[in-house]
Amino acid sequence: MYLFMKRLLLLLLSVLCCCYIYAQRTAVVTATATYEAPLNMSPIEAEYEAVRHAQINAIAREFGTIVTSESHNYMRENSNTSSDDFFSYGEMDVCGVWLETIGDTIWQPARREGGMVVYDVKLKGRIREIVSTPPDVHYTFMYNGTDPKLNRMRNSTFYDGDQLYFNFSSPVDGYLALYLVDHNNSMTTQRLLPYPAQSDGAYFIKADTTYTFFSEPDAEPFVKDSMIELLLGCESDHDFNQFYIIFSPNQFTRANDHKTADIDCRQLPPSTDYASFQKWLSRNRRRDKDMFVEKIVVAVVKP
Repeated sequence: MYLFMKRLLLLLLSVLCCCYIYAQRTAVVTATATYEAPLNMSPIEAEYEAVRHAQINAIAREFGTIVTSESHNYMRENSNTSSDDFFSYGEMDVCGVWLETIGDTIWQPARREGGMVVYDVKLKGRIREIVSTPPDVHYTFMYNGTDPKLNRMRNSTFYDGDQLYFNFSSPVDGYLALYLVDHNNSMTTQRLLPYPAQSDGAYFIKADTTYTFFSEPDAEPFVKDSMIELLLGCESDHDFNQFYIIFSPNQFTRANDHKTADIDCRQLPPSTDYASFQKWLSRNRRRDKDMFVEKIVVAVVKP
């Protein structure tokens, strides 16, 4: 009995050690960056890049780096501060993820140096170490057609009046949500998936199945009556928007949104304010280590 108990104790200690070794550490860090933008880069794009560099550098210092990355971040709302946001990576070049920004993002006035415009940014945030690989999902944004090769989004740009389609597949069962943040409408955050008439928190995805959303011929039978078609528009000559692609093997509830009043006889998706959306997303990221979040910044321009 003593020998058995001793072996059992050693086994429990081994399990605890393994759990400790593979636990995902979190940390609160301060991120800073000085970014030199070429004169032909818009202020919005330059601010994305400045914050992106700051967050990548802070995570790399804390947890290290691997391979490459590609992503963007949210612009400031005024000359001094920006709303809460977090940063995610397409290919995880750093061994961590930015969960949420704490407090305000501080900007120094942009200055001209030679042929560049210099942006200085400082922000504080909570990050988490990545010790496992998220699901290898595949997605494509398409315009005016559902062929991923012929209708793929043009260099992160849509034209005013383009019809939007979204192609998605995953190697594992899971749950998908898709949101759109409108930079030109008080940062209104619209829920595109699950469809507005669905009561589910997220759209169920079956492994190894390719889905084409916002296309009636490709809609599953149970959503034929609730699916929507989407037309993209812009108020100025050059608008910016962000798509948030959220996927997890674990079920999650959606953000607390509400029906939006129709404009010019056009039905708009349910929406919520940007701050509430970010708080909801940060809570989910903290609780679900398997959640995949990708943010895609796109331009909508007049042809």
